[in-house]
Amino acid sequence: MKKTILTLLIIGFSYTSYAQTNIFEYHGNVGIGISTPTGSLEVVGQSNGGQLVISRNILGANEGPGITFKNMINSGTLEKTGGIESQLKSGSTGAVAGSLNLFTFINSKKT
Repeated sequence: MKKTILTLLIIGFSYTSYAQTNIFEYHGNVGIGISTPTGSLEVVGQSNGGQLVISRNILGANEGPGITFKNMINSGTLEKTGGIESQLKSGSTGAVAGSLNLFTFINSKKT
């Protein structure tokens, strides 16, 4: 009986030792590299261009990762209003080429 209780205590202690401690409040801001973020997500780093990396791991011509912006509309739903997308133009080794496009939506159609 003592061994069973000791085993349960050890398992319980081990489980709580590795419990998540970085819980973010629903209305809180998240910071990476900063302890007092001023926006919903603020990333601060010393390098140029390495703070945010968005990748796509599927090869496809004229496709790539992007950022979509949404806004609440009168019906209460979130709808796309614009975005930034990258496109792979050439994926040859040593000859990678791509493009970066800004776009908006007019009457729910991408322009």
